[in-house]
Amino acid sequence: MHHKSILPIAENLLGVMAQGLSQKPRVAANCAWFIHNFAASFESEENNPLNKYYLQVVQALLTAADRPEASQFQLRSAAYESLNVVLATCPPGYAPFIFGSSFFLFSVHFLQCYEVP
Repeated sequence: MHHKSILPIAENLLGVMAQGLSQKPRVAANCAWFIHNFAASFESEENNPLNKYYLQVVQALLTAADRPEASQFQLRSAAYESLNVVLATCPPGYAPFIFGSSFFLFSVHFLQCYEVP
């Protein structure tokens, strides 16, 4: 199926999948993979439906990756893989946000991994 065929329902799909990231780890991991594939499909599109919800999707993926049970069903991995693609398809004007969120992610996880006081 061509990715443009879902344009009429794209916003609804994104909303449902973003909400799904807070469900059980198995469901949330599948939602993360959907967002990954959705973002990759519209990567070179000028009117990427993801642009309208960009910040909300990034926040939902970060929250999903940071859940205590995120190691189940590869949720953490799926969320970070999806986040990678979403950040790579950044809409114009969001570069400062991407830099800030990337720095934040690195800082938080570095401190957690190495227990730096």
